Amino acid sequence: MENGESPNAERQDRKGKPNLPIWEMRASQNLLFDTRVIGQENIETIPQGKNIIIVATHISAYYDIPLVISAVSNHLKNITVVVEPRRKTFRQDPINYLGFLVGSRGKFTIDNNARNYLNKFDPNDFVPMKKSLEDGKPLVMAAYFSPKYFKLDELPKHGGNGAALLGLITENAIFLPVAVNAKQPLNIKPTLTENNLYLLKKSIKNGRINVDVTIGKPFTLNHIKNSDRLLELLQKRKSITGLLSKGEQKEYLGLKKQLKNQSKIIMRHLAELLPPQKRGVWGKKEEQNLPS
Repeated sequence: MENGESPNAERQDRKGKPNLPIWEMRASQNLLFDTRVIGQENIETIPQGKNIIIVATHISAYYDIPLVISAVSNHLKNITVVVEPRRKTFRQDPINYLGFLVGSRGKFTIDNNARNYLNKFDPNDFVPMKKSLEDGKPLVMAAYFSPKYFKLDELPKHGGNGAALLGLITENAIFLPVAVNAKQPLNIKPTLTENNLYLLKKSIKNGRINVDVTIGKPFTLNHIKNSDRLLELLQKRKSITGLLSKGEQKEYLGLKKQLKNQSKIIMRHLAELLPPQKRGVWGKKEEQNLPS
């Protein structure tokens, strides 16, 4: 471990029950999906003392994150997850409403409607996530959130900025990429309740949908000098005035460019775990050959 420190007992024993109620996710999954998990051995290669950020695809909309949490929960405990705020009422979407409330103690929210400058996230959301990670709790988050770049069944052109920022400002952070590949189209419905009912009918008629959840090799990002400064500048841009001096603006643009280069590393690691037709631009030669 770095600096010659010994990991505490909590971090030595990674296996155990997750912080989230895993039954909340597995109940519907076992009815809807026939899941094959690939690459679980890669979790065991993560060095002790690392703060684990599990970056996931968001191809299957509602189902990627629950499937990913289920896949890693036998090897990691005290898992937390990043979600979008619950905006639907119980009557509109009872399953999603109750699921959000039940698992709230292990969840962090990302405000996609906030005024921001890096693919729709609020920089203040990352402060409690950073603290939780440094307390030894693995965090699961989608590599991209904004509906603007969301395209079902394919990785979007833009993504990874939020995860990259969190990894750069968190001490001893390491990334574990996990990709979900449903073998049949899911035909996503507007709400989780509607979607579960639709897929349940489909599974009763045609059998459960085959899904591969592939866990990749852990990786770290290149160090960016003054990465904490980027968070400060983002927070200042979000303030009432939202104004940076000329010097700060130049500093911000330089750090932002470096961050985007790091985010590409995250997206390429996810693309490697998917079949070519689902990689989007990340399967193209010019993206594959970008420097790491």
